[in-house]
Amino acid sequence: MFAGETVRVEGTIAELDESRAVVELTATILESTFGPERPAAKPARAVVLLGTPDGPGVS
Repeated sequence: MFAGETVRVEGTIAELDESRAVVELTATILESTFGPERPAAKPARAVVLLGTPDGPGVS
């Protein structure tokens, strides 16, 4: 993926419990000066921590 491209991201929850959700993702580039519509990230996975502050700026 490059700056300025239009990207569609879709996800399905694959696992879920009280502390986290695992999401299976696909990302498709819809609009680009580099060519036609094409997959950008397939397959991809994200782990979302539920109720847990994490990352920059957390106090």
